[in-house]
Formats: sequence, C-alpha cells, structure tokens
Amino acid sequence: GTRGTDMLPLTEIDLELDEHTARPTSQRFEKMISGETLGEIFRLCVAKLEACDAIWTTGAKPNDSSILRQRNAFSADLVSQIVADESKNMDGVAALLRDRCGLGTTSLE
Repeated sequence: GTRGTDMLPLTEIDLELDEHTARPTSQRFEKMISGETLGEIFRLCVAKLEACDAIWTTGAKPNDSSILRQRNAFSADLVSQIVADESKNMDGVAALLRDRCGLGTTSLE
C-alpha cells in the first residue's frame, strides 16, 4: 500500500527505481526490499558508482549491450552469486563480470 510511505527515507536509487515501475509511488517499501527488484537496485548502485568514477578504476567498463546498461536485466540471482563468492581473488565475481556483464580484465583494486 501507500500508507506511511511519506515517512520512508528514500534514496536517489529508490526514486529512480520507483519512477520506472508500472505503478510509480505505489508500494515503495516493497520495491525497496523485494527480491524482484534487488538486481535492479544493484545495477543502479553500480551506475551511480560509475558516474562518480568510483568503480572500473582499471579502465575496463561494461559495453553498451551489457546487462549493467539495461533496465531490469541484472537479476537477484546474479547478486546472490556475487555475495556467495568466497574465493580469495573473487574469481566467481570476475567470471560473472566478464561473461555476463561484458567486462574484460577485472581487478580487486
């Protein structure tokens, strides 16, 4: 519902996510925490970091057809894969960025 949503602390990312849904301003809290929107929230966070030059410091950037450039293309399952990667060098994340996101060489730096 919409009751009480005027008390929610909304970020730029929450507002952008909400703006591009079928029902803007409706069920904002659900959109902020839903597994259905988790991948898009992640993608928007990455875009914000990129805009601030705080990511892709090695020069490798996603290409225009990357799922990081397409609305709702980055799924919650991919976020789960990133979180689950416990390898020392984040090899799983590097493979995901390379194979699914169109990035070349990646680095932990």
